[in-house]
Amino acid sequence: MPVISFANPKGGAGKTTSALLLAGELAARGASVAIVDADPERWISQWGALPGKPDNITIVSDVTEDSIVDVVEDASTNNQFVIIDLEGTASLMVANAIGMSDFVIIPTQGASMDAKGASKTIKLIRNQARLAKREIPHAVLLTRVSAAVASRSLKNVRDQLDAAGIDVLTSSIVERAAYRDMLDFGGLLSKLDPKQVSNLDKAVQNAMEFTAEVVAKLKAVQAQQGRAAQMSNRPSLGFDDDEEVVTTPPPKADLVDLSGFQPKQVVRPDKQKTAEAAAKSNFKSRESKPALAAVPLAAPTPIKATRRRRTGRSAQLNLKCRPETIEQFYAIADANGWVLGEAFEKALELLNKSAMKK
Repeated sequence: MPVISFANPKGGAGKTTSALLLAGELAARGASVAIVDADPERWISQWGALPGKPDNITIVSDVTEDSIVDVVEDASTNNQFVIIDLEGTASLMVANAIGMSDFVIIPTQGASMDAKGASKTIKLIRNQARLAKREIPHAVLLTRVSAAVASRSLKNVRDQLDAAGIDVLTSSIVERAAYRDMLDFGGLLSKLDPKQVSNLDKAVQNAMEFTAEVVAKLKAVQAQQGRAAQMSNRPSLGFDDDEEVVTTPPPKADLVDLSGFQPKQVVRPDKQKTAEAAAKSNFKSRESKPALAAVPLAAPTPIKATRRRRTGRSAQLNLKCRPETIEQFYAIADANGWVLGEAFEKALELLNKSAMKK
């Protein structure tokens, strides 16, 4: 039961097409496949609504960054393969999905922007692997490659990836009209009408070689984990550990044996460690949070009316008084319509009269 994520925060890198090709080739060989459609555009869900979707492909959409762990866990117990088509953003949902993945495929076009997105994804994978104390196998998949001539940009990207020691799949997804037709008209690639789709046989061969290499990678991962997986309580990918492992280059014929892959419970990643790895890699939550309850504001303090000066009162006298005395003085002045200087004069006049009586 491998969980395979397709991730690259750069939109248009070919995640949906490559994810659907892999799911279709696995399903065509009788495997039960669950596709978690975590792309907000829901391209795979739209494909699933068209005629021709096989019964052994289940599509789950409307997932959130909080629910994706539960969705993948449920899907893994009922399907031989779980494929996650992730959104083209650097989000916490991507981090949560990668934390549950047995293999991460990073689709990348032959352009520097896609390569930067791939680099960002690899940084997240490595941060999560370090915090989770387990390897998260991954590889770059070059997409939309010209069938005729490799561009300078593509060669440059491949050289950069090789220099950085990043695993690049031998198989590339070639630019084919058949892949667009599959998304537009529904059904599996091999079921399209060759009379209406150009070079369909080459497209099918390309998809098969890509699928064969991914399956070989999954079996190689199982071989590397071996008994160490059992010692760390990490479940296997869902097939017999004693099965002969394919370590030769990907087969060029339809010789992929999927009979050993079985549904199996996955291990839920540590939520706090996933969030920590996401923060270090600048993968942030993209979902709106519930609004905080409104806090009632205190009533504003009444602003005292501006007091105008009268002619002849230009000097100032600073006095230290109790607060209640000042408030009382203000109240008397306001009640009689006096400015403070006039109120002070009235007070002195009363004091003088009182003193004279004595």
